[in-house]
Amino acid sequence: MGNRALRRRDLVVVVTCVVGVAALFGVDAARRDEGYRTHVDFAMEVPVPAAHWDPALATASPSEAIGQARAFAEGDAVQSAIARELTYEHTLDIQVLDDQTLRFTGGADSPELAVNTATAAAAIYGQLRAQDAQQAATEVLPELRAAAETATGAARDDALRRLHAAEDTVERGPAGAPTGEADVPCCPVTDPLLPALLRGAAAGLVLGLAVVGLWALDRRYGPRWRARLARAGRAPDDPALADAGARWWEAPWAGPVAVAALAGVRGLYYAALGPRLILDDWLLTYRGEIYGVLRSVPEVTRTAQPTKWAWLTAIFGLSGDHPLVLFALVTLVNVAAAVALYYAVARFFPPPVPLLVAGLWVLTANHSSLTVWAAASQAVVSVAFCCVGITLLSKGRWLVALAAFTASTLAYEFTIPICLVAAVLVGTPWLAAREGLPVVRRVPLWPRAVMVAWLLGIVWWTARHPKYPVAWRPPDAWDTWSAHVSTGLVGTESAPALLLRGLELAVVVGLGWCAVAWARGDRGRGRGPALALAGAAVMALGLVTTVLLPGLTIGLSNRLYGASSVGTAMVLTGLALAVWHHRRTVAVGLAGALVALCVVGQVITLRAAHRGGEDVLAMMRFLPTSMADPANSRFLVAPRPEHDGFYAVDHFFGFYPFKLAYPDGGGNLRLAATAEEYEAPEPGEVRITWEEILGRAP
Repeated sequence: MGNRALRRRDLVVVVTCVVGVAALFGVDAARRDEGYRTHVDFAMEVPVPAAHWDPALATASPSEAIGQARAFAEGDAVQSAIARELTYEHTLDIQVLDDQTLRFTGGADSPELAVNTATAAAAIYGQLRAQDAQQAATEVLPELRAAAETATGAARDDALRRLHAAEDTVERGPAGAPTGEADVPCCPVTDPLLPALLRGAAAGLVLGLAVVGLWALDRRYGPRWRARLARAGRAPDDPALADAGARWWEAPWAGPVAVAALAGVRGLYYAALGPRLILDDWLLTYRGEIYGVLRSVPEVTRTAQPTKWAWLTAIFGLSGDHPLVLFALVTLVNVAAAVALYYAVARFFPPPVPLLVAGLWVLTANHSSLTVWAAASQAVVSVAFCCVGITLLSKGRWLVALAAFTASTLAYEFTIPICLVAAVLVGTPWLAAREGLPVVRRVPLWPRAVMVAWLLGIVWWTARHPKYPVAWRPPDAWDTWSAHVSTGLVGTESAPALLLRGLELAVVVGLGWCAVAWARGDRGRGRGPALALAGAAVMALGLVTTVLLPGLTIGLSNRLYGASSVGTAMVLTGLALAVWHHRRTVAVGLAGALVALCVVGQVITLRAAHRGGEDVLAMMRFLPTSMADPANSRFLVAPRPEHDGFYAVDHFFGFYPFKLAYPDGGGNLRLAATAEEYEAPEPGEVRITWEEILGRAP
């Protein structure tokens, strides 16, 4: 390669890094909505009231005095009082405006709450400042009176001045109050876009120069290193290495065993933490105890979703009130779904693609609720039957495939679009099984028409028996994307924002690259672009139902992503394969980083689910300590705590753990839905906070 070509390549690398990192910083700035902010200023004649009578404090410099005032405002007493008063999510920043003024800047999700935060914080500071000063003055009065009685001359005048200042403080409090009112903010606070772009461009320039420098070192010293390896009998990055020897993943048993083992290890980790009941798990367990096994699931489900009814009735009937047994059954269906996904992908893509896709689906946390939440596990059943149906249809067994699709769609709605498209395309030249696999028969047009008509009938039936009010509520596109490829993978919104935005943009760019490569003829099923684009289609089809019931990025609401998360696994695997066929060492590094990220996400989500379950048990252990007769007492508990989107009880299902513990009691337990509801208890209700239950802030 000539020097001119090298310089052109280096320039392209630097420009790409500058543009890419600048775009990353820009998107992060545009996406970062820090809510609304406003401020209230608190002016004081003397920042430290005790300076009126304490000579040591009177000699402090103005900056030292206002610094002590700020330290008091940021101390535990003031901050705890503010936290007790402001029960909603908020931020508070205290700054020194000048030698006599503190500024309280409040932030919240709405303009009104931001105003309330700043105003309340300044008022609480003023009240506690006055109380602290009056108490200090009261304690020092005897000493000051004695000093005034014994002093003479100028010393007596100074002693009387200090005594009167302390007496005035006790009587009227120290001088100081908020100045003016907080302005109502018009717009949420966001980072300025241009500075973010400039910072990103600078960071990209450094990155690009570093990459070019490493390439220059490789051009200079790389030939010697590769020559040494060649003399040792090894060649780095040699395509033949991947093809040498037996490839274990091609054994018929290897892929399913590996996928099942991954799901099993994930289940063992949560089993070691301690499985707990979540939300309507409590309801179904309670109904089973009171009404019997066959009525544990509400009767309406038997008509609207018979697959769901049969599955939930079976697992709650078998497990009784044993959460570990219940979780074992949920883990078994997760294993079955992962293996079914393996075989479905294997009908269309060569090894090791099925293993990579199914294994990555097990590892990703973007559908983590389906791992631990038994009452939502019918969604996993739906995925399993859908994959079985696709496998059968690709073999030409359309009637059995239709039965599997029926079971899938009557378990959960999100597979309906996938089943409809599969009924039309699977087994046709558009979506044929890969060459060499057995096909019993070719499915003609009329059976496909029967399948589509039957599935449309299920759509009609499902619409006639909705679980939730059907309304058009399109989800935020970027939040949904984040739920699949960034925030959903790490399982928490507290991850570094640049990491999340980088993942989101990287997958977008990767899909664009795969689309261009596919259009230019790179269409081999084992190459990557075809798999990534097929995954994008599966993701889109799996998200169709979210326009009626939007999900959230993490936690329990990601049960809606059981089908679309399969598409995510296909997309990420396809991108890794596409990179592999161009730069294998880079692909291995990226794949390793992705697996590590997914493992971290799994740990975060499983621990969050466990903590949510522990909250409920702690609540039930606390009740006997709060009342002598908890079975016949009425409790009002503060709004639920939440752990990275997970919680095991709320205002809908808080009653059932109480009734399971005290089935013969006449009492009640109610969780408040909002802070306002908690502040307005019904007559006879005993209020309980989560700080009391847990012995710490939740």
